[in-house]
Amino acid sequence: MTISKKTLHDLEWPKFLSTMAARCMSEEAAQRCRNLPFLSEDEAWHRINLVNEFIRCIDDDDPPPPLQAEQVQEALIHLASDGEVPREILMAVAVNLKLFVALHRYLENRKDVCPQNAREVLPEGIELNPLSMARLAAEIESTFEPDGSISENASQELYRLKRRATSLRQNLISAMEQLLEKHADVIREKTVTLRNERYVLPVRTDAHHPIRGIVHGSSSSGATMFIEPTEMVEQGNELTLAREEIVREENRILQALRKLVKQQLTEVQYASRKIIEVECLIATARLCWDIDAAVPIRKTPGTMKLLHCRHPLLVLDGVQVIPNHITVTPGSTLLISGPNAGGKTVVLKTAGILALMLKAGIPISASPDSEVGIPDDVLSDIGDDQSLSSNLSTFSAHMKNIAEILGAAQQGSLVLLDELSAGTDPLEGTALAQALLDRFNYVKAATLATTHFDTLKEYARENDAYISAGMGFDAIAKTPNYTLTSGTTGYSSALSTAGQYGIPKRVIDAAREMLPKEVRKLGAAREALEEEKQQLALERAALKEQRKEAEKAKIKYDDKRRSIAKQEQRFINKEQEALWSSIKSAREVVRDAEKTIKRRRTDAKIVKEQQRKINEIASKLAPGQEFSSDADVALPGRAATVDDIVPQARVHVISMKKDGVVDSPLKGNTAYIKIGAIRMRVAITDMRILMGDSNKKKPTDTTPRRAFHAPPILTSDAVRTSANTLDLRGNRVDEGIRRTDAFLDSALISHTDVVYILTGHGTGQLTSGIREHLERSAYVETFRPGTKDEGGDAVTAVWMR
Repeated sequence: MTISKKTLHDLEWPKFLSTMAARCMSEEAAQRCRNLPFLSEDEAWHRINLVNEFIRCIDDDDPPPPLQAEQVQEALIHLASDGEVPREILMAVAVNLKLFVALHRYLENRKDVCPQNAREVLPEGIELNPLSMARLAAEIESTFEPDGSISENASQELYRLKRRATSLRQNLISAMEQLLEKHADVIREKTVTLRNERYVLPVRTDAHHPIRGIVHGSSSSGATMFIEPTEMVEQGNELTLAREEIVREENRILQALRKLVKQQLTEVQYASRKIIEVECLIATARLCWDIDAAVPIRKTPGTMKLLHCRHPLLVLDGVQVIPNHITVTPGSTLLISGPNAGGKTVVLKTAGILALMLKAGIPISASPDSEVGIPDDVLSDIGDDQSLSSNLSTFSAHMKNIAEILGAAQQGSLVLLDELSAGTDPLEGTALAQALLDRFNYVKAATLATTHFDTLKEYARENDAYISAGMGFDAIAKTPNYTLTSGTTGYSSALSTAGQYGIPKRVIDAAREMLPKEVRKLGAAREALEEEKQQLALERAALKEQRKEAEKAKIKYDDKRRSIAKQEQRFINKEQEALWSSIKSAREVVRDAEKTIKRRRTDAKIVKEQQRKINEIASKLAPGQEFSSDADVALPGRAATVDDIVPQARVHVISMKKDGVVDSPLKGNTAYIKIGAIRMRVAITDMRILMGDSNKKKPTDTTPRRAFHAPPILTSDAVRTSANTLDLRGNRVDEGIRRTDAFLDSALISHTDVVYILTGHGTGQLTSGIREHLERSAYVETFRPGTKDEGGDAVTAVWMR
């Protein structure tokens, strides 16, 4: 689709494209941006999505790699027809291949963010191998030095030839320097000079006995001859031949490179073309990011519901742009009125340039909630087209252009008309404007028009095919506010505007007095109404601000209240932790006391002392109360027994204050419990069995109870099992002691009261050594040889402290 030059000029499209081109790194991509084509609807939306993927990358601070493509397309066409290309083109090919490989790697690693660009760069069905491209680029780069000369390491033969030439040159120069010393009396300067690729001596022309040799020229003054001494001619010839061999080898290397490039010509051409295309997309994305562009919601062609839209060139110029809502549909006209210099034309140009952006596949500077259908055509009549050479007045030029627009407009077209029918008699101009707008509505074009004709404004208010919209005017400051309001009518305010632009007040007042009385009254009423509306808007804004401040204060108060509540909760938690620590200490005292009572012969004094200790801790928990080891604690469920601990049984772990599930059968005095994702070994004394939600004991208050239940303990009647028995048979004494300490340590942690150590009969040394160690052990309360049922003297029964 071709857009007319008039429309492109009206909407400053070339200037917009230049801002995009300025964000390119290569001239080839910049030129592509300046000539960006308009696309079909599907192609445009596809390109919009490609650009949007790169916008997201830039927004995530993960921009695509910089692409500065080299122009090689024409040279590659020459190479395809068996023509030779200079080494600079080969080096440029390497640059393009490296850029393509870097771009491909970038997109491959970001398929989640840039899926369409990844498919676009290396689409399915095209046989391209980025690895082979990288190898070719490396081969080319290794051939050349940074200055473009061929590296001596490009081939072994070239290396040998250059080494030989260097040696010949050094030997030649050394011999020439000796001749300089020998013939110092006839030498102009003691410097070996290069003339015609031959090394010569600068000899004075007036020398009495000049050096014999070949003259390769003289100085401009004629005072010096440049002579290649006869004895040096052969060495000079050898050096010349060596250099020619180097040139032949370099040409062979270049030819081999050209052949490699030609073998991969399809890939090279594709890569060089694709990175220019993508560089143009990236430049578009950078521009869109700068203007905060977004992808609108796709609708049928001609529909435009632009929300918070801004003119991109004004944004780029750093102008404080007032966002506006612009809505127009096929078969309707948005008629915009308002003060002179109030922004009406900017609204038209904003809608037009955003439409062109969409047609070129560019996201627009508007809210992503906008709903837009890419128009089939954009037709505009904006600005003064008076032409002296064509003998056209301003009005005539406009009518000529509008006639062309009328012939081209159809459903899906966007028509922009600024000051329609201005420059002629208002009555005829209004009638003509009505007829033209009705015609555009009839052909289902979407039309935006500006006007100062009051009759046309009235016509629009009474016609359903029209939408009136007014540009705002600050009645207090007497200046436009550049805000478009749909459903209202704007007033010209010509006299106020004239005053703003320097027309003297006395002239303005005189003009106002010349207006009909009814017009003056109507104008005064309008201004009063506007002032009142503005005052109400200010008051509404003030109330809104007060409401915001009140909401902020409420949020601040709620945050403070929550902070205090958290502090109180932390204090309560600390108190609870201290309380539970005391409870735990009390439980240990009870346990120790009951063990002592059961395992030893204890007189009444000891019993009384243990009871005193218990009551002392109980008094800390609840002053004046006696501690009962038989009372129940306010914990979920009931105390667990051996029969309760079976897989899948629900338990409450006291020390963790959490519920869990038995994950393994009871082994000794412990079992594995799963609490969420955690699996841990827990002693039976640390468990409460949960029979179901209905059986959970829920305390009626948060005050800790003063009575606790002593955990069950193993007595001297404990049964020997594999879990509580350590087998040391076959161990040496020192090894047995080490294993015994580890076993006792584990038993202490798992709260096992009685363990058995199997030493066997043997020589008796192991049994004696272990029992002597038990007498000194801090883990052991007492021990004895095993009973007959337990294994006799081969076993030692040990009671833990």
